[in-house]
Amino acid sequence: MDKNPNQSNEEDLSAQLRETRHVLEELGNCQGTQIHLATSSQVNRKEQLEAITSTTEQANQMLLISLQRLEDSGDRQNEASRKVIPSDYKAFEESVEQTASRNETQLRKMYD
Repeated sequence: MDKNPNQSNEEDLSAQLRETRHVLEELGNCQGTQIHLATSSQVNRKEQLEAITSTTEQANQMLLISLQRLEDSGDRQNEASRKVIPSDYKAFEESVEQTASRNETQLRKMYD
């Protein structure tokens, strides 16, 4: 018994429709996967950027603290120098005067 040509065409069309539906489902799955990967990639990039930003902010904060400590240390050293230098200079002046006086005394003794 021969098949009806219309029935054969319907079966062919039905098979093609099933195949097309399957291909469309696969495409949908691929697109869903691509969207998921793109979203995951964006989230990952965002997390990496946040981590970099956070680390940079911490490094900047540590640098500012170090600079402030260095400045404070310099201020303390300058203050200490302002206190010590006059007395040290006076002691140096006295030492030079004493040495000059001794030299002068020695020279007088030599010429007398």
